[in-house]
Amino acid sequence: MASTVAYCKDRIFHPFNTLKLTLQRLDRLRSSLTPVFINIMRFRLQEISVMLKPSLSSVTWISKNLEDFVEKVCMKIQEVEIFFGLILDIEELRVMQEIYNISEFLYIYVPDEPVPSYQFVEESNKLRAKIERVLEKKSICMERAVIDIINMFIDLLDFEQSDSKGRRVFQLPAEKLNDTNWRTEGFLPIDKWDFIQFHKIYRTIYLAPDDVLKTLQFRNYENIRYELHHLRNDCMDLFSYYNSKIILALVAGSKRSLDFVRQNILRTNWRTNQMKPVLYTELEMDFNSGCYIKPSLDIMQNDFNNAVLCCTEINYFVSTWGKQAKTQERRDRRVTAE
Repeated sequence: MASTVAYCKDRIFHPFNTLKLTLQRLDRLRSSLTPVFINIMRFRLQEISVMLKPSLSSVTWISKNLEDFVEKVCMKIQEVEIFFGLILDIEELRVMQEIYNISEFLYIYVPDEPVPSYQFVEESNKLRAKIERVLEKKSICMERAVIDIINMFIDLLDFEQSDSKGRRVFQLPAEKLNDTNWRTEGFLPIDKWDFIQFHKIYRTIYLAPDDVLKTLQFRNYENIRYELHHLRNDCMDLFSYYNSKIILALVAGSKRSLDFVRQNILRTNWRTNQMKPVLYTELEMDFNSGCYIKPSLDIMQNDFNNAVLCCTEINYFVSTWGKQAKTQERRDRRVTAE
């Protein structure tokens, strides 16, 4: 009798302790969801909620399949944990770190020794061309990283040809497009990966504040209806958010460079904060005809202004986002309403 009681106790308490620890992991997972990803992670939380639902009805502490049920729940939560951890790693290493690096760029050329104004402009243009290539490469890599993150979510979902209200969700085949319907069809995705909507790229994305975020993290998503248009909106929110982040980083780089010029070149305090001059000119004195400098101050000022323009114009050479997000199927279609 005692051995039977001990066996039953172990059979109940072992799954109980395992499930208790698993639910604590779920709470930590929910708490770790950031405002950026809380919306698009809803369907992943729904997967866990649906899997936990039998524990409220058919699965009890004396069920024969108790251990299997607990193991499946543990595996699902672990799967979502690993997935979200990978998302955060990609965001940090391939996006946020690059955004920080871009904001720390200095666009102005600072020579070690004073140089003629024409050389100052030439070196500034060389630096500008070099930084343009670096910024363009970083922007392309960041856009690719954001698309990879979005596709990781898209790969987990499949959709029917019609939504819950019977409306067609995908664009007609290319052979059925004509002059009367192509504009309307252009607003529909060709497939589930065709999330890009160019008219939404520059919209402002408002992230949930802490109190609202807490509610969203622990909301029950079991009965939500997550359809293709929800996914497209969430994907565009992510894309627009990071697009705005790189724009702000580029602006920050320009501002930092202009502040450097203003504080370290134009307003240097020669007593407390000495800095080597950046330009020089030649002075010739003649007691008969007077003296003159070459190049003149006007030329030097004009050259300096042209060099400083690099701080404001260099960002114009960074390609706008969106082209990489076009699927090959979208590129093969005729131009649509974008």
